[in-house]
Amino acid sequence: VVRPYQTMSNPMSKLTVLNSMHSHFILADNGTTGKYGAEVKLRRQLEKHISLQKINT
Repeated sequence: VVRPYQTMSNPMSKLTVLNSMHSHFILADNGTTGKYGAEVKLRRQLEKHISLQKINT
């Protein structure tokens, strides 16, 4: 699914925005709002799973 994204950065906000230097994102929501680092556990598990995959060459 492709969705347009308009950055609405506020220098006073503690929230973060997507990095415009990246072309693809995996978005996940665990229900927390404004809690920086809530994605760390999912990211760690996803990176571990990807790193264990065999590449056919």
